[in-house]
Amino acid sequence: MSKLKMVAKLLPRGNEGSSSQDGHQNESQTETLSPPSGNHGDSVDAVLSNFKSILETADKALSGVPVPGLDHVLPIIEAIMDRVTAMRANVREKSDVVKRIETLLELLGSNLNLVNSELERMDPATRQRVRDDIQSSDILRQRVDGLVSKLRDILTSARQARHERWYSKLWFADQDAELLQSIRRKIVEAIEDFKLQGGIDIRRFLGTLADQTARIEREQHEYHIRVEQIGKEQAEFETLDRLRPANASYKSSLTDEKSRLQPGTRQEILRDLSDWVMKSPQPQRVYVLHGRAGMGKSSIAHALSRQFADTHLGSSYFFNRASEECSDALRVLPTMAYQIANSTRALRSHFAEAVRKHLLSGDSQMVEHQLQELLNTPFEAAVDAKALDMTIPMLLVVDGVDECSNNPEDIVPRLLRLLCLAARKFPFLRIVIATRPETYIMGAFKSTPDSGTIVSRDLQLVPGIDRDIRLFIDTEFNKCAESGPFMLMKERPDAAATLTELADGLFIYASTIARFLIRHVTLKRRTLGSADTPTADN
Repeated sequence: MSKLKMVAKLLPRGNEGSSSQDGHQNESQTETLSPPSGNHGDSVDAVLSNFKSILETADKALSGVPVPGLDHVLPIIEAIMDRVTAMRANVREKSDVVKRIETLLELLGSNLNLVNSELERMDPATRQRVRDDIQSSDILRQRVDGLVSKLRDILTSARQARHERWYSKLWFADQDAELLQSIRRKIVEAIEDFKLQGGIDIRRFLGTLADQTARIEREQHEYHIRVEQIGKEQAEFETLDRLRPANASYKSSLTDEKSRLQPGTRQEILRDLSDWVMKSPQPQRVYVLHGRAGMGKSSIAHALSRQFADTHLGSSYFFNRASEECSDALRVLPTMAYQIANSTRALRSHFAEAVRKHLLSGDSQMVEHQLQELLNTPFEAAVDAKALDMTIPMLLVVDGVDECSNNPEDIVPRLLRLLCLAARKFPFLRIVIATRPETYIMGAFKSTPDSGTIVSRDLQLVPGIDRDIRLFIDTEFNKCAESGPFMLMKERPDAAATLTELADGLFIYASTIARFLIRHVTLKRRTLGSADTPTADN
């Protein structure tokens, strides 16, 4: 900063004042040209030193900031400073102007530091993007250009004071003082205008950029997390698919016949089951629903599955003797694990990891290993990770275990005892097992050490079964009568009551007979209808 040293030399320091011929000093020249006191001299040195420090700081801050047009500001300010220090006004006037210039520099510096601090908080890619946006900003360029224009006007005014000789400096001291006052006013105006316009716009612009940058970074972060999550979920699904689950859920088309529970029937048993599922704590967590073939066990199990499908159903498995995969007891626990993992998002990762480890030993393991590795292990991991609320019931439905086709008298009792063990171990489980009362099945429940967790219900002893069968028959007959003549209801008004008595509590009997009669009537209608219809030859 060699110019600053030159400025310091131009400030009055010694006895440069002149006296009049009568020995008296000219009062105006005394104020302008007489050397300042020691304090004033020290003050000027301090002002110049401070100005130099501020200018260097501003120059350093400016070098890293891409605000358009700011690179023209400091040279103009330095030129104004050169002109001010060359004027022959008193020290106080000069110091006041220099301080105003310092204020302007400090204002610029605060804005530059604001820009720098915002840029430093950004990653390199975002920083470069914001720098490009700043450089291309018309708003910032207009504000800075406005400041530059005002400073150039001030510099033009300062250059009007050119006093080459010593006597011209003396003569124009008063004019310089007035000019300094004008320069000071213009600098104050420039400062205030920049505060109200430029500074505000820079802050607003940076605030907008910072918000946009934060939003972009947040969206990118969320996008990467989502992509990572999707990849993780895809891997989990692929792992779970390796379990080869059977098509045995209540949604399977193979369960169509079991899904036809007549509305209004079996309300008492369904209400009891619903209350049992939701009771907490529930010491008896295995509900065995048994009865002869045709009593509607599967329909009840299906209706219960539908009822809790969107809330508490973890798994449903409907054995089907006509399907190889749905009659295999070795497919029950893998299918159960698959369905639980897909029904409860918070459990999926725990089950997928358990499945991955389980399959390292093969995909057809004994039911004991299946239970431990495919149910117990992921449930324990989920409980430890607090991913599972132990107070919220999870319903598992297994229907028709008597329809197992692969060595049922061995594997079925083992499977049932293991399910009872799981129910005792995890208090949130509710397991419904619907079956015929085969000896090897009922014996498994009696011999298990966890028999205290079991509640058994014989459907034949449930009150109201005849009422439900009568409701079913009446409904089917009325549907038939609505579509055309149904002479049976006229000729035998007691037909529904008779069929109810003959059914003896078996829904399947009532269903078979009612549908046979209805089918017979329908075929007769078609036959008569085709005979009465004219043919093309007629």
